Amino acid sequence: MAKDLKHRVPGFQQKKKPKPAFPGLGWGLVTAAILAGLVALILPRYLPVSDQTSPAPPALPDSSLPAPHFSFFKLLPDTERKIPESEVNSEKREVRLGKTPVVGQYFLQLGAFRSQEQAEALKARLEDFAKLKPRLEQIKLEYASWYRVKLGPYQTIPDANQVRLFLRDRNIDSIMQAPAN
Repeated sequence: MAKDLKHRVPGFQQKKKPKPAFPGLGWGLVTAAILAGLVALILPRYLPVSDQTSPAPPALPDSSLPAPHFSFFKLLPDTERKIPESEVNSEKREVRLGKTPVVGQYFLQLGAFRSQEQAEALKARLEDFAKLKPRLEQIKLEYASWYRVKLGPYQTIPDANQVRLFLRDRNIDSIMQAPAN
């Protein structure tokens, strides 16, 4: 059997394949092309679609615009108003300065639910705290009934805010309300 004796021949060098200038460039290009294709497929789903072919509607004078009627903006009846945080803070500041707080009726709304079971679950959770007496209130709107969980009435904003802070420590958020004037 013949043996390969090339390595014994003086001056013989085996030709080596040249190394590519950028190793792995082929796989990198393939990966980049696949990622670019995926981005091109997925990105249009999350971008807003603008229809530039339709002309803009003509501008109407302000006097001819009817008052908008959207029932979904008015989930709470017009008999209540939300007390903003700035009003709560200013009332606390005035009480600290020695002024007497404004007496009125203030409520805390802890949630509004479409199902009565969810509202009763929150009410039962609140009844675990000994001094809180939550009540369930059903509100009928045009197309649905809402069940609201409320606490109160409280005489002053600082009294209602004290209960609100107690609930916030227990990860229960609420909004302060007063009857509309």
